[in-house]
Amino acid sequence: MDLPFLVLVLTLVAFGLVMLCSASSAVALYRRQDAFAYVRPQLLYAAMGLGAMWMASRVDYHIYHKLAWPLLALSLVLLTAVLFMPEYNGCKRWIVLPGLGTLQPSEIAKFAVVLVFAHIIALNHDRMDSFAVGVVPFALVLGAVAVLMLLEPHLSGTVLILGIGAVLMFVGGTGLRWFVLAGVGGAGAIGAAIVIMPDLVPYAASRLSSWLDPFADPLGDGHQTIQSLYAIGSGGAAGLGLGNSRQKHLFVPEPQNDFIFSILCEELGFVGACAVILLFALLLCVPVRADELTLDAPSALLMEKQTGTVLFAKDEHTPREPASVTKVMTLLLTMEAIDSGALSYDDTVTGSAHAASMGGSQIWLKEGEQMRVEDLIKAVCVVSGNDAAVALGEHLAGSEEAFVARMNERAKELGMNDTHFVNCTGLPADGHVTSAYDIALMSRELIWRHPDIRRFTTIWMDSLRDGTSMLVNTNKLVRFYPGATGLKTGSTDSAKYCISATAEKDGMELIAVILGGSTSDKRFSDAKALLNYGFAAYSLVTVTPESPLPAVPVTLGTQKTVQSVLTSENALLLEKSRANGLTQAVSLPESIDAPVEEGEPLGTLDIFDADGTPVASLPLLAGESISHLTWSELFCRLLKLAYCGA
Repeated sequence: MDLPFLVLVLTLVAFGLVMLCSASSAVALYRRQDAFAYVRPQLLYAAMGLGAMWMASRVDYHIYHKLAWPLLALSLVLLTAVLFMPEYNGCKRWIVLPGLGTLQPSEIAKFAVVLVFAHIIALNHDRMDSFAVGVVPFALVLGAVAVLMLLEPHLSGTVLILGIGAVLMFVGGTGLRWFVLAGVGGAGAIGAAIVIMPDLVPYAASRLSSWLDPFADPLGDGHQTIQSLYAIGSGGAAGLGLGNSRQKHLFVPEPQNDFIFSILCEELGFVGACAVILLFALLLCVPVRADELTLDAPSALLMEKQTGTVLFAKDEHTPREPASVTKVMTLLLTMEAIDSGALSYDDTVTGSAHAASMGGSQIWLKEGEQMRVEDLIKAVCVVSGNDAAVALGEHLAGSEEAFVARMNERAKELGMNDTHFVNCTGLPADGHVTSAYDIALMSRELIWRHPDIRRFTTIWMDSLRDGTSMLVNTNKLVRFYPGATGLKTGSTDSAKYCISATAEKDGMELIAVILGGSTSDKRFSDAKALLNYGFAAYSLVTVTPESPLPAVPVTLGTQKTVQSVLTSENALLLEKSRANGLTQAVSLPESIDAPVEEGEPLGTLDIFDADGTPVASLPLLAGESISHLTWSELFCRLLKLAYCGA
């Protein structure tokens, strides 16, 4: 949880309770013979609220996607139910809870509307410019809530919730034309409500006139406003002092709720009122990210596969024991051997005594037992078989020690500077360490260069030895996380719970690495939180030219022009807020001198977001090689120009 934000919230809550105690003491003593009658329930609510805030900070914020619609449904039920309740303070806004106070459904509805709108925007950010997505669901939700609140009647609350909805629609990206149309439609709906509910007109007019000219009815609708103005005026610059208000002694009829600010001004004065306003304003200034991840594991990293961009990192370079996540490198070397032709899926591997002696996760490989390479890879990917991993390593390098040497060499080639392998299984051994960043590097190399590994890492259940040995994947995400593609789990008493998890959605594959999780479930929860964050916040955009790229004239070349082509590295990883409305601009020279080499940079394709801010500049390359004219070719061309004019 963000500390400055927490301190600010706690300060405001504490100050609010103190002011409530002061403002309500007189009226509470008169009405209930207990000066703390109004404060006591609020203390309970404050404690409950702080507890709920702490619990919410420990939960993956993506769960609110699931709560949005049910909470809205609950608020609509409560808004309907309150209409059948007895009037309370002249309105039907509150549900009386015996012994606990009152419940105002409109407050729940405000929170529900914010959640639902945020849910819609998060899932459809790239389609908010369409009428069906950017207007219709918002109008339906706001319409239903607003009508029920008007029936209470609750005019100020209706205006507030319509304003909240309008702000969220605008910030969420609703197209300007649709935003204006929604405003016109909203005005029309209000007009219709006035016709359908004529009783609302005098109520609204009465409320408005009492605010504009309270002295027109000083003993009726304007009484509370007038007494509040007296309180504000008598406070002066410095106030009368905390607890010294005169107006709270039954002059202001309801000093404990809507008009508590007037008592604050009377007791603390203009300076105190400005200080409170400033504290609330600071809530807008303290940066708090809803997508800030709270993870259990001490080390974690999220990487996008195609670009290798790190999207999130936590203590990513600290060397830690990886347990069986080590086998990502074992699998990488095995797949490299297969793709190079040095090894085949159908090759037979004979289990050694050393391989058969491995403890931990295993397939109970026996000394002398023969298995196909494909089955051993399956055993490593699905059940993390230590004996299968050693058998593969020995088959490729002659011994586990020689294979581990290859593992360390390959780690250096990949830039895994935090890594040193001692075995190919991940079983506990002194000096056997790597980091979250290094695991992401080798995981990316495996899934990017050797996509065939996916047919093993996505297996949930399978078997070996003609169905006599059942396999169930140690990676629960393969079964329970949509789009999961792998990759490898690991756990030992010293390493705790680790995982390199991969998943793909909308053409983007992410790698989430967790090291040192305290429990198996928290390991998976952390991995899911990382993946959810990545998919919610980022998009992978493949850039293609909007129109055919022009050719560039070549001076003194064997061809008059060379065709420009876009680099093959044309994928951009962008925040979703910048991924829509991209525009392009081609930048090429007027001509280029021969010779020209294929792949030589010619210019750039510049990419801009919807605001015109540069996003990327992709190279435009020469599509072919063009040599320089020889003297004889140049002489022939000059003759052709002289006699033929072309």
